[in-house]
Amino acid sequence: MANLRMGYIGKSFTLGILGIVGTLVACGGGGVTSTIASTTAAPSPYILFASSFLGKAGATGEPYVVSGEGGDVFSFAGGGFAYNWGLETDALRIERQAAGLQFAHAAAITNTAYFGYSFKAPENGTVNASESGKLVISMGNGAAASNANSHNTFVIDIQGGTQDPTTYAWSKQCSVDQVLDNSTNNSYGLKTYRIALSGLTCSAGTLSELKADIKQISVKVVGGKEPPKDSSTSNNSTLMQVSYIGFAK
Repeated sequence: MANLRMGYIGKSFTLGILGIVGTLVACGGGGVTSTIASTTAAPSPYILFASSFLGKAGATGEPYVVSGEGGDVFSFAGGGFAYNWGLETDALRIERQAAGLQFAHAAAITNTAYFGYSFKAPENGTVNASESGKLVISMGNGAAASNANSHNTFVIDIQGGTQDPTTYAWSKQCSVDQVLDNSTNNSYGLKTYRIALSGLTCSAGTLSELKADIKQISVKVVGGKEPPKDSSTSNNSTLMQVSYIGFAK
């Protein structure tokens, strides 16, 4: 029988599909050693912030709603807006695939009037969107067509850092006004908007600081944005609905 002997090989190979580099060495008939170096994936710009809203089990006060990502959802209002309807049951939230509340005003309002939602980050923690360039949000006004004075400018605040327990102001905040595109809305008023983060105006901190430390996103209607509608006293119900929030490249 032939005497087969494996000599020195010293051959390197790369398994690109697994991201592993290994070295196989056989000496004098068979010693085998290997080294494995793993690589770390770069942070993704694609992040799901909040979606799939349902009632929070056991809630007897705010927050009544929680996202599928475990972030609490708070509603707020003041300055002349009065609540008159909303997606208060899981059946309605599932039907419309959104969280929603409707407010109106019986007298003219000013920029001190407001209502909306605050959506906490997943698990009420922090999101790092440093690699992201756009906010992706599905939202809209689902009020009946008879509400000719319904408000269609939604203010979006992206907030992070620390929150003052007295004033509720955040140490990092950047904002943008989004005028709703009703021409392409579906029957429930929802449309997806891709908003460039570079277009936001920061009132506290810088955009780069905020992107690395996002704790909350608020969507609200504020008086003073649409003067004819602000001065109306009827047919001005606005049904704010938010379906999901995320970030993208």
